[in-house]
Amino acid sequence: MRQVFQEFSKEADTLGDVPLVPVHNEPNCKNMLVVHNDLLFIDWDEITLADPIRDLGVFLWWYVPQIQWETLFRCYGQALTEDTKRKIYWFAARASLDVALWHPEGSLQEEEFLTDFLAAHRKQPNGR
Repeated sequence: MRQVFQEFSKEADTLGDVPLVPVHNEPNCKNMLVVHNDLLFIDWDEITLADPIRDLGVFLWWYVPQIQWETLFRCYGQALTEDTKRKIYWFAARASLDVALWHPEGSLQEEEFLTDFLAAHRKQPNGR
């Protein structure tokens, strides 16, 4: 696990600088509403400035099958590049690790989120 974390940390240095934007920082289904075909985030108490892929990566990896990612980007007039895919997985891994560290050591949730961290770090689909 230490080796994986070291790899993960080194990869952070390769993500590149981007203009920071407000991000939700907790994009999960409990913080989303669909209103008139629009997806709205609620509960912005953890708002922060970051790369916009920070929220998008977590949202895509958790809720959207990878086969549909390119279609989503195309609908927004963007190309899904390899660099963007790398960021999606990195931010999904980061969020999973963050949740794993929040749970008590040895808990079932900690193990599940560490498994999620490893899957996202390895650029694998969400297994749940």
